[in-house]
Amino acid sequence: MPTAQAIFDTVWTHLETQPRRAVEGSACQYRTYAPIEGEEVELRCAIGCLLPDTETDEVFAFQGGVQSLLEEFPRLNVHVWPYDMDENEWEEMDACDSSVPDAFLLRLQNAHDERGNWGVDGFVKWGVMTEIAERYGLETPS
Repeated sequence: MPTAQAIFDTVWTHLETQPRRAVEGSACQYRTYAPIEGEEVELRCAIGCLLPDTETDEVFAFQGGVQSLLEEFPRLNVHVWPYDMDENEWEEMDACDSSVPDAFLLRLQNAHDERGNWGVDGFVKWGVMTEIAERYGLETPS
């Protein structure tokens, strides 16, 4: 199971390299494909980028938030659940009603899903990611 820092780093790097949100119509997707500059390009959301390529299409086509995804497919916890997030240690860092790891993952998912966080050249709202890092005591990649 990954650490919160490893998850954050993976999502940050993914957002740096992905040209646009992973959407079909107006709905964000864990994984989808879109034509970009004449090529069919795989796009993934902030949670989708944590899932192994070998996962089933059923998982990637799932409609719903990360909490529902992990309830429906508990085997995915090993890939996305930060093992170092102790509820007692982290509870004051988050004012969400959900558990702290859920809130952390949801914040990452929302960073991807928010249309206003994207510009014509990709992800542009790095302040959102920096706020997440600060909230959970994580380092931003340099």
